[in-house]
Amino acid sequence: MTKRHTTRHLLTLTLAILSASVTGTLRGSAQGHPGAFSHSLEVYSHFDNREYDSSPYESGYTVAGIWVTPKLTWDWQDTHSLHLGVSAFKQYGTTKTLDKVSLVAYYQLQKERWKLTAGIFDKKLAYKNTTDRFVTDKIYLLTPLISGLLVSYDAGQDRYANIWVDWTHQKAVGVRERFHAGITTSYALGLFFTTSTWSMLHVAAEERPEVASGVIEDLQAEILAGYRWRPTERMKLSLAVGGYGSFERDRVAQQSYKSAGLLAELLVQYRSIGLEGYTYYGSGHQKLRKQYGELLYQENPLLQSRSYTQAVGFWQIYDREGVNLRLDLALHLIPEGLFSHQALTLNIRL
Repeated sequence: MTKRHTTRHLLTLTLAILSASVTGTLRGSAQGHPGAFSHSLEVYSHFDNREYDSSPYESGYTVAGIWVTPKLTWDWQDTHSLHLGVSAFKQYGTTKTLDKVSLVAYYQLQKERWKLTAGIFDKKLAYKNTTDRFVTDKIYLLTPLISGLLVSYDAGQDRYANIWVDWTHQKAVGVRERFHAGITTSYALGLFFTTSTWSMLHVAAEERPEVASGVIEDLQAEILAGYRWRPTERMKLSLAVGGYGSFERDRVAQQSYKSAGLLAELLVQYRSIGLEGYTYYGSGHQKLRKQYGELLYQENPLLQSRSYTQAVGFWQIYDREGVNLRLDLALHLIPEGLFSHQALTLNIRL
């Protein structure tokens, strides 16, 4: 039996177990454990203007749109919940009434600090505190949903771990399979903390004469250790240092690349105004971006440079009653030049 067949059998078995568990729980609920219905509405709007025209790694662009997601939830036995909704997307500037409509449907099982989420759900549940070193705002705006599985552990006080897999493509033209998997962790002890992020994007090309068959992969890892300080209720500071590395493999061309460097991250905020950013110095990443683009890479293209500094000044215009409106003004420095971008993000949860 091939490795591919074994993986498919394991996925089938896992889905069968989940299906049996949900069916059995629903039956138990119907036999005297009534649930409770609730409803919610989420709105996510993002405007992003990138002034990258003279960059050797990415052209400038403006992307903007809005997602509206009404959702119905059924909770029962304080342990299980089913979520069903529709997520509608409108990209600003197009002539269509709606550019995309996606189903949101997932099951959650929670036992004390552990939670299992399976189905189609928001990436924010899995990509906790993930930066553009792994997924850019543009990628999230255009594809904000995961189709897969998330296992999370949360002990509170910034002590958590997430393990997830996102099955992004079934067999299609030029692609046999594509999935994205990752792990994020955080542990805090007093004012000190450490975080880590691990990610792999796997793509298998379809076996056709006009398309080279084989596997391409982008693996990333990041470990940071730092210090958080809140001298007053209105002010907070955070500084972390560590490393960021990647391993890229192209089985089509029988090539592989290893890249790594030092990383420092900073956050300073007073009331609603702040500055955040990071500096990377080492070897450049994304060696295969010219061949495969966003099929293989979801991270910031400027990390192709051997050194990169990002500084984002932000203003939390409004942040209460389930509404968050934030303005970003950012600078990006690489040896080839200085670039900028502006972003306005609205999140509403009702």
